[in-house]
Amino acid sequence: MNKINFKRISEILFEKDPISISTKGNPDEYDAEAKSILEKIHGGLTVDEIQTIIFQEFINWFGEDTAGNFDKYKSIAQEISKIIKE
Repeated sequence: MNKINFKRISEILFEKDPISISTKGNPDEYDAEAKSILEKIHGGLTVDEIQTIIFQEFINWFGEDTAGNFDKYKSIAQEISKIIKE
């Protein structure tokens, strides 16, 4: 696992906070999800494929109701796509 990508993915999830659990006191709140996402993605994936992976991971971790709408994961996928292609 690339530690730089892991840290950035965790930061993106914290900043975007798709399920509204981030607070200033818990910047590592999404570390587990970042790890599971990073294990499944690579530079050859499209933004839509990355979005699907992220969404599925949030469903796996939190359930469908908490994961919410698929569309809110698009901007997260776009940012992660940039990172893994660097």
